[in-house]
This record gives sequence, structure tokens and C-alpha cells, in this order.
Amino acid sequence: MDRKKKAIIYGNCHTSVIKAYLESCGLFCEDYYFYDIPQIQNIKNPDYFTPSIFKDCDLFIHQSIRLE
Repeated sequence: MDRKKKAIIYGNCHTSVIKAYLESCGLFCEDYYFYDIPQIQNIKNPDYFTPSIFKDCDLFIHQSIRLE
């Protein structure tokens, strides 16, 4: 059995729409699975971002967030 590739989405609640859309695509789901991480506003400790979480990530989707 082939290993599926790891995908991570990092952003706020708006990224849930992107994730839901990709999960509805059969071709995407054949190759990828989502490794769930908390939404950006719920991550309080910068130590959360250890290399082990992202080390073997094949697809990283990032939403730029600014304080203003």
C-alpha cells in the first residue's frame, strides 16, 4: 500500500473552506491526507511549531495573517 502524502493548512477559520473543498476532491484524497493542527488564533505557544510536525509535510498551505 502506498503512503499518502501529508498536507497541513495553517491559518484561521477561512482555511476550513479550502480544506473542505480539497477533501471533496477524490483525486486529491487519493494522494493526500490532512494532518490537523489548531487554527492560528488558537496556538499560543511558539514551541508548538516543532520541526517534527512539519518535517515530513508534502503540502503546506499558509494564510498570511497580520495584526492590523
